Amino acid sequence: APRRISSTTDGYLRTLMRAVVTNGTATPRLGGMSDVGAKTGTAENNNTNTNGWLTAYDANIAVASLVEGGSSGVDSAGYVVKDLLLAD
Repeated sequence: APRRISSTTDGYLRTLMRAVVTNGTATPRLGGMSDVGAKTGTAENNNTNTNGWLTAYDANIAVASLVEGGSSGVDSAGYVVKDLLLAD
């Protein structure tokens, strides 16, 4: 059954996702944005295509982007997510 995560787990996730922005894979697109947390990813599809994805949040919005045929998450989906966070 669905249930809330503990406040401890919530704190760990926020800390880790914030680190992705301040000193990790999302830094090139989202670095310098306050109170933003993120997770980037790259998925290879049958060794023929690469899909880049990035999910992020700030105090007002949570967004996710998947770019089929993109490069890494930050280098393809990162631009979409940054634009959405800035438009917020």
